[in-house]
Amino acid sequence: MSAPDQKPVDARNARRNQAICGCAALLMLEFGTVGCNPTHQTVAAAPVNSCALGSPGTASVQTGDSLVVAAPAAVDTRHAPWPTNDGERFAFAQVYETLIDVDCEGRPVPALAQSWTRDATGTRATLVLRAGARFSSGEPVTSRDVVDAWRATAALPDAGSTGSRQLARHLADGATLIDDRTLTVSLPDTSWHALAKPALALFRPRMDGSVPIGSGPYRIESAASGGVVLVPTGAGGGSRVVVTSTHDADVRDAIDGGAALVLDAAASTATYARSRPGLVVATLPWSRTYVLIAPNGAVGVLPGAAPESTAFLRASLARDAVRADARAAEPPYWWTDRSECGFMNANDARPAPVPAAAIAYRDDDPVARGLAERLVALRPGLTAVPLDAAIFAAALRDGRGVGFVVALARASLSPCADAARLFTAAPWLAAGSLSATVVPLIETRARAIVDSARLSARVEWDGTLRLLPPGPR
Repeated sequence: MSAPDQKPVDARNARRNQAICGCAALLMLEFGTVGCNPTHQTVAAAPVNSCALGSPGTASVQTGDSLVVAAPAAVDTRHAPWPTNDGERFAFAQVYETLIDVDCEGRPVPALAQSWTRDATGTRATLVLRAGARFSSGEPVTSRDVVDAWRATAALPDAGSTGSRQLARHLADGATLIDDRTLTVSLPDTSWHALAKPALALFRPRMDGSVPIGSGPYRIESAASGGVVLVPTGAGGGSRVVVTSTHDADVRDAIDGGAALVLDAAASTATYARSRPGLVVATLPWSRTYVLIAPNGAVGVLPGAAPESTAFLRASLARDAVRADARAAEPPYWWTDRSECGFMNANDARPAPVPAAAIAYRDDDPVARGLAERLVALRPGLTAVPLDAAIFAAALRDGRGVGFVVALARASLSPCADAARLFTAAPWLAAGSLSATVVPLIETRARAIVDSARLSARVEWDGTLRLLPPGPR
């Protein structure tokens, strides 16, 4: 074991006894692009092993046991069902279903819909809901419930981004209910994989305003101190899942404490896990692209004004600026070349205010911090400024500052809707100058440390893990 992986047992035990508290959400202008060239008629297939972690059918040892999942960010159930960080993305994926899922290789797999067909134009899909699908309350799920959830998402101001609400409204307005289990939808972006976006998850609000109910294999039983307890809903039983946050904690404590799953990007943690029997370290898909956005041209902010000079800079940043598993950003990027998105052709950037000499970043994003600090070290006269999430979002909308280090999802299931989301976050952007104002820097991915004898999961297109519990749904 290398020296960085060694630590005193007494210090480790002391840290394990500390309460794990939450952290704010990572900035994610979500959802990047998975290639979609499906046939006109598609029948759902079973999940494939290439995206599987652990041993199939071993999501629990015995019914009644608890499995601990350690995530890098805290879960706030007030955000349900729309996740804002990695911890919520994992927890909500077990509770709330979309019509389909898309696995780590871009293939559709059954979720709430057990099968589907597409018309000859590829612009409409007819989906059949899973037989016996029920909410966690025991009530049957119908096709009308799906459309009602989309309408609720479109109407609620806190339901994610403007682009997500517009997407939900588009689908709800264009849906045709065939019967209780069948509906036909008009597809956004001519990409039916968009139906897997978390913003389109099925949920039913509660009258008392508490956590909405879902149709997934788990329900939220309780939440406290940034953690959440998930309880299986299926007749096959299974383990309770306790999701905790490792923010401001040593992740190795979770490993020593017997966590069945640890989501963590640090290479040192993976090295430590490999020394423990029964643990498997898996690298998840490249999921985030960190970019530099500047009102007056991001290229001019970088050391060396010529665009070609950024290639060497990207490699340097990926190697030296962050501790996460990183590489230089690689094209194509979903937010460019969106000529089919009519709104982008008509978008007029408003003038940005006179910038200050700073590069801003979210203060809860250590990768963004490392990038900003390295950039200002290479460019005299600039300073790196950490901002609270709300202040950062306001500054980005107004275009204040020389530049902003922003994390975008590397792939997109609905590029036009997600491009609209980007333009909502920074309305001064102009479609014609994106290559100058949005400069990709690096891409990152996380690792999953899995106790393969106790847990099985499927890796989704964006790196989210979906548990595969034993027994019928």
